Amino acid sequence: MGPFHHKRSVRHVVSNMASVGLLLLAVGCMGQTKMAKLQEAASDLNMATRFGRMDVATERVSPKDLEGFARRHAAWGGSIRIVDVEYRGIQIVDDNTAVVFVAVGWQQPDDPNLRVTQLAQQWEYGQGGWKLKDETRNAGDVGLLGETTEYLRPESRPDVHYPSITIR
Repeated sequence: MGPFHHKRSVRHVVSNMASVGLLLLAVGCMGQTKMAKLQEAASDLNMATRFGRMDVATERVSPKDLEGFARRHAAWGGSIRIVDVEYRGIQIVDDNTAVVFVAVGWQQPDDPNLRVTQLAQQWEYGQGGWKLKDETRNAGDVGLLGETTEYLRPESRPDVHYPSITIR
């Protein structure tokens, strides 16, 4: 075997290595793309709900959960004001299922206290991309998702100030 055969073998090996490298890069990019699509879908939905754009948010909700989503978010923008949304992480369950953790800061119009509720949002990947399948309160204050709550308010107290006296 002459030098030509050796060069051809090296070229063949380099070509195969390049093909394998491109294949690994493509597989890695597909995984990142799917994750990026999940992050984009979660961001779109949560930003839309934060600013009261339920029409935009429902585009990211599974058709099976539209009624439940509308019920859970009925008070948002009315008796509940969303102040902030913060992402806390993503847990991949399998190739087509993930849980996105979101902390929502909110207030009631007649209450100056800021409340924070952490949500666990179940997302599913299908033909239409990532869709919200369900969401539950994971931690924090109760009342964000339409749960029945009773807030205790202090009773009004009588005025305890003495009448003014002017000395001349």
